[in-house]
Amino acid sequence: MEKNYKVEGMHCVSCQNIIEKEVRNIKGVQKANINFSQKRLNIICDNTVTDEKVISKITEAGYNAIPAADDITKEDLDNINETQKTLRKFKKSLIFALPVFLIAMLPMIMHMLNIHIPDFLSMEKNGICLSLIELLLTIPVIIINKETFISGFKNLFKLHPNMDSLISVGSSAAFLYSVFLTIQIVFQNQVHELYYESVGTILTLIVLGKYFEAKSQNQTSKALKKLISLIPQTATIIIKNKQKQISSNEIKVGDKLLVKPGEKFSVDGIIIEGSTEVDESLITGESLPVLKTQNENVVGGEVNLAKAVTYKATKTLKDSSLSQIIKLVADASKEKAPIAKLADVISSYFVPSVIIIATLSALIWLFIGQSIPFALTIFVSVLIIACPCALGLATPTAIMVSAGKGAENGILIKNGQTLEKAHSIKTAVFDKTGTLTMGKPEILDIFTFDFEKEKLLEIAASIESLSNHPLSKAIVSKVNTKKYLKVKDFEDLPGYGVKGKIDKNKILIGNESLMKENNIKIPGNTIINKLTSQGKTPIFISLNNKLIGILSARDEINKTAKQAIQTLNKMNIETIMLTGDHENVAKAIAKKLNIKKVYAGVKPEEKYQVIKNLQKEGKTVAMVGDGINDAIALTGADIGIAVSKGTDIASSSANIILVKDDLNGVPEAILLSKKTIKIIKTNLFWALFYNVIGILFATGAFYNLGLPLLNPMIAALAMSLSSICIIANTLRLNRVKLS
Repeated sequence: MEKNYKVEGMHCVSCQNIIEKEVRNIKGVQKANINFSQKRLNIICDNTVTDEKVISKITEAGYNAIPAADDITKEDLDNINETQKTLRKFKKSLIFALPVFLIAMLPMIMHMLNIHIPDFLSMEKNGICLSLIELLLTIPVIIINKETFISGFKNLFKLHPNMDSLISVGSSAAFLYSVFLTIQIVFQNQVHELYYESVGTILTLIVLGKYFEAKSQNQTSKALKKLISLIPQTATIIIKNKQKQISSNEIKVGDKLLVKPGEKFSVDGIIIEGSTEVDESLITGESLPVLKTQNENVVGGEVNLAKAVTYKATKTLKDSSLSQIIKLVADASKEKAPIAKLADVISSYFVPSVIIIATLSALIWLFIGQSIPFALTIFVSVLIIACPCALGLATPTAIMVSAGKGAENGILIKNGQTLEKAHSIKTAVFDKTGTLTMGKPEILDIFTFDFEKEKLLEIAASIESLSNHPLSKAIVSKVNTKKYLKVKDFEDLPGYGVKGKIDKNKILIGNESLMKENNIKIPGNTIINKLTSQGKTPIFISLNNKLIGILSARDEINKTAKQAIQTLNKMNIETIMLTGDHENVAKAIAKKLNIKKVYAGVKPEEKYQVIKNLQKEGKTVAMVGDGINDAIALTGADIGIAVSKGTDIASSSANIILVKDDLNGVPEAILLSKKTIKIIKTNLFWALFYNVIGILFATGAFYNLGLPLLNPMIAALAMSLSSICIIANTLRLNRVKLS
């Protein structure tokens, strides 16, 4: 059985890992996964697992939980308050940390530049006042960021330390040692270098990172919020020939429902009275309306465009296609395996090792006869040199610079996880309509039968100017004039075309079915077959029941598609087309773009399954799309990439957004990821290099060889130098050429 819980108190991914581990230890639990952005825990278990057992286990771990419904609501996704709370915490930390940083660093900078240090900034002349000010300003920063210490030490005590543990241990060591030195300054009038600025700066930067993380999570949930908003809240039910408004949740299978023009179908069903045109773009992704008549299926969330119809519900709201889409998007987001942070892996061994080294070093020096202050200096120096400033900067600084570089090139990358994973993409899957193509049909061919071409277009544009159909707009756009012939008796014919009269002449414009119903002869299939094989839609025009011309419409290929596909092929990345369009149209476009594999006629849930099947083959998959129907596939893929002209939902579901609607952004994003990963690994190496070398000096390993003992001040300086090295290395990303 499956159970869901709303979890409160989580503030980082380490909290998520702790809860999952604790819940998995409950007998009878087979699987436990937390969707951090939704703050929801989903477990698969047997009947022996009760809510009380799960909640009790979560409470023991230090968090709160309550049972949650299976359906996701907008309230479940609201992360705005958490984001604002974290931003306020950063601002508060900055208010106190910035003065401490300036008090500590200005004298050092002025000394290096041979500038006279005023008495009020001199530790020699004003040490008591300055040390107490730094202490009093640092304490609020620690209080504001107490969650970091709680998380860090909790994980440390549970023997799986993370970055919070590194921050906690290093900051605590620096703070406690500074307090010890402050006591000496106040009561013994001694002069010491303090390390309060390290504590304040590190904690402030950490909370800034958590703000960006919370902001990213809030963006992720927008996709589900917008999908949920598509669900109609009410429906018109017909009972004994009387209409009544009810909640969509009350609809039962077999209910008779009425939907008027402009309204949405509340649930899936089958039309029993009337016919109309329906906007199916929610499901198929195709922009052209589709004629729906009796005994044909409709889907909840689709829009009735033309006439009122009555239909019978075949599913309840909970089981409707739209609800399933929402569930699939939520599940796809949940199933995305979190990327293991290399820094966290290192820290899991690094932190306990440093603590052991610091303790053993101090004890050894005491054992061989050194004083307690000497041993304490060794202990604190080891911890300060190991303070994870550089290690903490290694990944986020690279991600920040890389994201900025991407933005300059029209590539918006939502989070660091995307940058970390995009470099391993081996397969790029593209939606067709609106992605590989422009999403706007155009008139390409004009065939006339004993009729003047200009006159044909003038007649067609005059009739079509009265319609809002996409093909009508394409015809009007082809003529590009505001002066039309006078049209009488105009009528839209849903699913067929349009008709009207010009100077008492009967004009019909539409598809082959419209011509056949009016007994209008159509020439042999040569022209029609040629058009359809090229992915073109034929539009027939008749005058007084005689065919006078044929127009063809086609959605043109995106101008950047061919080059983007070519670049991906050169990078040995497999390219695939995945579309809800007809197979002949899809294959014609794929051939022009040199795309070898095509999946055509697929629905949203089928798109998602295609993605999952590719992943089961061991491929890291990027999905490129633009429509609501792509939301599932975008979320289910390892990396979702949305073009800017796509729907907001597609963009919210995606990890990367191409702002300039340039498909070259796909290979450019992958290249940027590869460069970023290389920089991150280099950063981690240098961060560890400084720490390892520094720790060797800090332990006093070379002291008996005549080399100086690494005191805490030098340790702090080395730590700062390692950070400068990391930043300088990261800035090389600005010189990367993506195109």
